[in-house]
Amino acid sequence: MRSPASLFTGAALLACAGIIVACQGDPVGPSHPLRPSFAVGGGSSTAAHLCQDGGFQNVLQANGTGFANTGECVSYASHGGEFFQSVTFSNISFTGCNNLTFGYILNGVSTDVYSFPGGCGSESFSDVTVLVPAGSTPEVFLRDNTCQSTFTQSSAHALVTGSNPTQIAITDAGGFCEATSPSTPRPPTNGGNLNVTETIP
Repeated sequence: MRSPASLFTGAALLACAGIIVACQGDPVGPSHPLRPSFAVGGGSSTAAHLCQDGGFQNVLQANGTGFANTGECVSYASHGGEFFQSVTFSNISFTGCNNLTFGYILNGVSTDVYSFPGGCGSESFSDVTVLVPAGSTPEVFLRDNTCQSTFTQSSAHALVTGSNPTQIAITDAGGFCEATSPSTPRPPTNGGNLNVTETIP
C-alpha cells in the first residue's frame, strides 16, 4: 500500500551510514530509493526541549544527519526544523511457501520494505534503517499476499521478545490459508515466517 504524498520530492540514501529514509512504495531491496513520508512539527519550545540534557544525540534532522551540540539542535528547532529518529531492522528473514511482504505501520500508513516470492523456501535480506518522527515506534507487519491477510506484531500470530533490540517473529495464514484472522492464535514455535530484529538507538 502506498503512503500519502511525501514531504520530499527526492529520494535520500545515505550510503556511508547505510541509512534508508522511511519510504513509500514497494521496494525489493535497500538499493531502491525510498522516500520519507512523515515529519514532526518543529519550531516550538516542546521540540526544542528534545535537545536538552543530551537529547540532541538522539534526534536527527530531516536529511538524516545529527547535531554537534545542544545549541545547534535548538537553533534547528527554532527555525521550524522537524525531528526524526532512526529505527533499524536487522536479521530479516522469510521462510515458507506463501508469497509474503514485510513492512511497518506508522501513523496509520503501511510501508512495504521487502517481499518474499514464496515457493517453500527461505531468504534473508539486508538490514534497513528508516527515519521516523522522533518519539514514534513503527509496528512491524507480515502481509500474506497468497491468503490476502495481514498480521502485525501485536496480533495472535506474533511472538515479540526483548526490548531494544526487540525480536519479532510473525507467522503467515498457513499453507491452506486456514488462519487468516489476526485474532486466531498461531504464534511462532520455532521462528516465524518472518523474523526481524528492531533497534532504536
